Amino acid sequence: MSSVRKAYLPLWLHLQLPDMRFRNGVSIRSLSEAEKPDVGSWGQFMSPNEIARVSQFSRWMCLDFEVEHPHQGGGTPIEAKASRTLANTMLALQVVAPVGCYIFDIFIQSGDTSLNLYQIDHNQVLTSAGCARMSGAGALSPGEIEKVVDGVLALIETEQPRLNTPLGLLLNGMSGGDIYVKTLLWVAAMDSILMAEKAKVFKQRLCKILGPETEVFPGLEAQGVPPYSVDDLASDIYILRNQIAHGGVILSRFLELPPVSSARNINASCPGLLTYANVLHEASIMLLCRLLRHIILQDMLPVFTDLKQWERLLKVK
Repeated sequence: MSSVRKAYLPLWLHLQLPDMRFRNGVSIRSLSEAEKPDVGSWGQFMSPNEIARVSQFSRWMCLDFEVEHPHQGGGTPIEAKASRTLANTMLALQVVAPVGCYIFDIFIQSGDTSLNLYQIDHNQVLTSAGCARMSGAGALSPGEIEKVVDGVLALIETEQPRLNTPLGLLLNGMSGGDIYVKTLLWVAAMDSILMAEKAKVFKQRLCKILGPETEVFPGLEAQGVPPYSVDDLASDIYILRNQIAHGGVILSRFLELPPVSSARNINASCPGLLTYANVLHEASIMLLCRLLRHIILQDMLPVFTDLKQWERLLKVK
């Protein structure tokens, strides 16, 4: 006789999401006190501060899953799959809005459901960048959010390295490191999509897909972030990435105050954008997620997943 168990992930995000359900069965919703995992019984797994922090959340990511033997203990492949499903959904939400995730602990109902036993999978917290957190999901509608999440999950399900590498690099960049390591990983993720290998080609292809005048930091001018365009930053993002990757000395212009936006003549005044390298770091995650969202929302996934079609599309005439 099978039994239904639950897996939970508290949503500590700088992001307000409505109730929604994704292609993999994961839902986002509010939980009543009766529905919440019994975190008070987990003293052996969590500190009192952690228990108090998790208890305050009302919005959760939830997944129901079936096990064949209702009295079976934890640590089974089915439970591992449930945990991985929630983790992949969180990664997909970061493509929607790369705001980070400061509690990435997945709680999985284990053993006889009447005993309120749980296993906890602790994942590395995800860190982002200031402009990405301020931007959130921008003007995306709930339907567009669901479409992006489902599109990312479809890419993960292919298990094809070319399609999964950009997502893995996004995750690794959000999992730690200084701004240079993060920039390296996020630009490498874009390069794995654009297959450019040179700054000039990288800029051409990024401008072709996103549009040269597309703003990198839309809607943030009131916070002092200049309206840089893709055309303004694409080449220098790649040059900085190459210097980091090959151990070169960072060019002095990257360590100075940000330049003016070429078309708009506005310097950065946002406190977090102290140097041009800071601007390029912020831009790298914004553009990577924008690129992935564009491919999904513009129904380009069939082309992207077919290598020959994608190569033909990338060629700049």
